[in-house]
Amino acid sequence: MAINVSHGEAKRGVKVSEKVAEIRTWYNEIQNDKSLKAVTYKTNEDQDPHSAKITRYETPGGVLKKLHVIYGGEHGVEGVTYYYLKGKLFFVYVAHEAWRFSGETKADGQSTTVTIGAQYRYYYDPSDEKCIRALGKTVTAKEEQDVAKLLKKAGNKPIGIDETALKHPKDSKKLVAIKSNAELDTYFNQP
Repeated sequence: MAINVSHGEAKRGVKVSEKVAEIRTWYNEIQNDKSLKAVTYKTNEDQDPHSAKITRYETPGGVLKKLHVIYGGEHGVEGVTYYYLKGKLFFVYVAHEAWRFSGETKADGQSTTVTIGAQYRYYYDPSDEKCIRALGKTVTAKEEQDVAKLLKKAGNKPIGIDETALKHPKDSKKLVAIKSNAELDTYFNQP
């Protein structure tokens, strides 16, 4: 279910487009900050087809600016990157790639597969962590190596502010607390 929200325009007279431009500036500052220190934690990925890795990017003073989480499984991988301004979430980037059987078979009888690639961008007003814009794109290719090229060509399109957009701030708060391999294992193995 998508929710029609014009949160940014109604609040404080700020237009969504102006807030998004500001968010892009903060994003670029973090992406270009070479002083950020990366610390990575991993689940016990050698013994399970499902794995997770989380990397925290902090300033020399210990302020969290970016949190990158990679989830892997038997049929795909997803990377979610959270961006922070003064401890508040302002942007989430999601890159997802998975494969499935196509329903077709090769001449030798082997099943063929297709790869699905998707990217989503969620913009949040850091004052209250409400999603103000969501964009996405999805492509399908018979050859896995074609997915990146197709995603690069595809344009971002507005998508509804759905449960996923609403869930990211909650997930972010839980993930920010993880500061060891054991805590990461516990987080991903909860019922």
